[in-house]
Amino acid sequence: MRFFTRRRHHPAPDAAGAPGPGGIDYLRAQAGLGPPEAAEVAAAPVVQPPDPARPDVQPSDAPPPDEPLTYETFVDQAEQAAMAGNWAAAELIWRAIRTHIPEYWPSYTGGADALRQLGRLDEARQLLDQGAALFPRERSFPMELGRLAMIQGDWCEAETYWRTALTFDIRPWWVYTELAGALEQQGRLEDADAVLHEARIRADERNEITLFTYPALLASRRGDWTAAALRWAEARERFPSATEIRERHQEALARLAEHDPAAYQVVLRDAGTTY
Repeated sequence: MRFFTRRRHHPAPDAAGAPGPGGIDYLRAQAGLGPPEAAEVAAAPVVQPPDPARPDVQPSDAPPPDEPLTYETFVDQAEQAAMAGNWAAAELIWRAIRTHIPEYWPSYTGGADALRQLGRLDEARQLLDQGAALFPRERSFPMELGRLAMIQGDWCEAETYWRTALTFDIRPWWVYTELAGALEQQGRLEDADAVLHEARIRADERNEITLFTYPALLASRRGDWTAAALRWAEARERFPSATEIRERHQEALARLAEHDPAAYQVVLRDAGTTY
């Protein structure tokens, strides 16, 4: 997953557009491109001028062959390195971009992603902390810090970051499930349940299957087989083709019959729990 948003045509570091000492050449070196070759210019598409006789045909928006490389080129290089799994190269390029465009926040999240993939989790955390301090209104940072805390097993920190992420935007359903996961890992199953209930009210995709199966799983893990049977029944009604949900529902009914026969008889009277 990519954790940043592209910002096309980022302004140059100064009014004149100069990249600073060694700017573009330095970034080329970091990207492993070397000096510009004549072939690059030769291969560049040619912009066709508009034809007055055919106003419906617009000129190409490709850059002219003599247009110099921009920092956007190196954002593309960083993204391509990440997509190719070349995390060492991606990390170097994002670091170079931060050096020359420190106000470009995706270079912090992109660099942290590369560091995380390289197993350098503490460095990734430091970079995200730095980015969060520089860009306090950017919601990507608490989300990325939450993910990293989950990977590191720091459940209390993860909870804090996911709750912060919800102060930016209450709509993403997966933020609720991540928060519930952090709470579950702390043994706070009722709190996790409450968060998932909140997601069913506030999230933008309220029919997401996880918002039905996760509460049912929590009830099963608590040994609350009455709630588990009812919740799996609801999930089964919503997603009738899901084989695993049907099996989980049947298991919950069997466990309920074993542990509380009277409650099992009550649940059986609900037609939705018996199929």
